[in-house]
Amino acid sequence: MAFNLEDLIRWEELSNSLQDRFRNIESAARRNYSVINSFINNYDITIGYDPPLNPKGNQSMWFDLNYDVLRFYMDKNGGTNYKWETTRGAWYGGSSDDPVNPAIPKNTGDWQRMCTLAWGSNLAKNNKYTTKDEADRMVRFSAPVSGTYKIEDHSFVFPYNSQNTYVHDGGRITITLVKATINPSGGYTNSTVYTASYDSRGKYDAKGSDGNYPTKEIPMRTGDRLYMQVITNTNPVSTDELEIIQIASVYVYLLPSSKKYDDPYNSPNKLNSGITGSDSGGTCHCYTPSEHGDCHCYTYGAPTTKPVTCHSNCHCARW
Repeated sequence: MAFNLEDLIRWEELSNSLQDRFRNIESAARRNYSVINSFINNYDITIGYDPPLNPKGNQSMWFDLNYDVLRFYMDKNGGTNYKWETTRGAWYGGSSDDPVNPAIPKNTGDWQRMCTLAWGSNLAKNNKYTTKDEADRMVRFSAPVSGTYKIEDHSFVFPYNSQNTYVHDGGRITITLVKATINPSGGYTNSTVYTASYDSRGKYDAKGSDGNYPTKEIPMRTGDRLYMQVITNTNPVSTDELEIIQIASVYVYLLPSSKKYDDPYNSPNKLNSGITGSDSGGTCHCYTPSEHGDCHCYTYGAPTTKPVTCHSNCHCARW
């Protein structure tokens, strides 16, 4: 016998006693959830490469395995611009010999996961959806070393589903990845390296029929950037309690055997030209780009730390 959507049992066709049993189960689950929240003071902790999809301001913590750091979702400007702030610390014992940087075994095997470029829309529920206070639609990654990188697209939207009493529509999104290459003379040159669209009524998932995800290899040099921009072409819709969200998620990998610890854009002399007074002299090396956008010179033993000029988005360390 052919399947017919009209043959599905509706809620109103269930007996009153069975409806009550389902309501009691839901109430018990909500009570347990409230008790758990009271124990943890409404804080939530996520451990993984991807952040939680719907973080709560001043309540959500995330141990980011991309960088092995703890982040806290907070705002420093009065509750208007929440971001994932990285917790960090430094130690100095009074001698230039104190800082120790132990050797890390070089991994020359398979691709090494560096980070996830992720974006999630606000929830659509009960005919309501808004872009107010939505997550930033542009996400950035800076290459810490020169080498061959690979992106892997895991984006998706909720598949379309409509019955007599509800509509679930994930809408449509378009993601674009742009590589910003540092120019030796200054500035960046932008080029689009990947684009894809996902539609609730068509191809709603990046995963292929063979179980694999779209990938692309991208050569990058130290300090080059990779931007992911997300556009919602059609908003998600849910006419009942089901929560629907749009997800853009791109994994970034590095081929360990291709690593090159170089800085082709700045020489030590050029970097030292920005340091004066007691901080001058010595050799200043550029190392891992920072996600925070500031450039500082750390001079061990000096009473102050001064900003210096080098290529954007890096830290300089005088050894």
